[in-house]
Amino acid sequence: MRRICALLLSLLLLLVSLASCAQPERPAPETRETETAVRETETAFDPALLDTVHPALWRVTGPEGETLYLFGTIHLGDERSLAALENVRPYLDTCDALAVEFNTVAYQRDLSQAARDMANFVYTDGTTIRDHLPGTLYEEARQYLKDARMYSALYDRYNVAMWSQLLDQALLSEGRLDTEKAMDSLLLGYAYKEDLEILELESASFQYRILLDTPEEVHILSMREVLGLGKLYTEQVELMYDCWCRGDPEAMMDPSSTSGDMTYTEEQIRMLEDYENAMIHDRNAGMAEKAAGYLESGKTVFLAVGAGHMIGETGLVNTLETAGYTVERIGT
Repeated sequence: MRRICALLLSLLLLLVSLASCAQPERPAPETRETETAVRETETAFDPALLDTVHPALWRVTGPEGETLYLFGTIHLGDERSLAALENVRPYLDTCDALAVEFNTVAYQRDLSQAARDMANFVYTDGTTIRDHLPGTLYEEARQYLKDARMYSALYDRYNVAMWSQLLDQALLSEGRLDTEKAMDSLLLGYAYKEDLEILELESASFQYRILLDTPEEVHILSMREVLGLGKLYTEQVELMYDCWCRGDPEAMMDPSSTSGDMTYTEEQIRMLEDYENAMIHDRNAGMAEKAAGYLESGKTVFLAVGAGHMIGETGLVNTLETAGYTVERIGT
């Protein structure tokens, strides 16, 4: 089950943007997102947390002394993320740029691009979500969205990929973590405040395409999984965040917690593996290529992406080490 949660969190940046863009009456953001992001970086927190929050951070060094920092994030948080930001600031302040998966602040201000992206999640063949979900699953998901005050009849026009993301957000909204204190948001807020250059490794449109290219059955399996887990899903995400705070990304992705797991057919397992490859391993390759480019550029870059992209055989740490760079874990 832990692996299912990790896969869902891999695109949680999109979840926030999708839910925001999908609102039936979405106000013009102007500078709201920027101001919110900056304000969150200035929120007070208990100084005692500084000694207890040590998320994983690596320094990558090239043959000529080129430097890149790798920081694994998680896309939800609480006040401990504020302490984490304070602990990494000494390294961030030495950098010329912050590199993120994509700039959520800039994206949410680009209404025309958001509208074009959202159009891809709307059925245009005359069908609605009722025609694509088993009846009982549709009713259960709709009720969950209603209970979370997140349902609109207009949502029935959206496809299964959108419904899967909306359901994830509804479930996660019941927990103690929120997206405004996510490390990604805090780092972006700090970058705007300090006028630090912001680089994008991917784009919102690129990540949306992963969801849109994923077979509907995978999204349906995901919806069944999270509804079956219920509160346990939120608890597992919170445990993952605890692992992140103590600097243990391997434990975040540990699939050993299996309570509530579903039984899959061989074909479903193959589709889920393809989904994992597209969501994590294929993206790792693109991120590693961008990271190497940053090192060669001569800029010192603070590269912050989901912690799951840092570890494992295809992770950035191992890939850059294999490419000949020196990678060392450093303290925060």
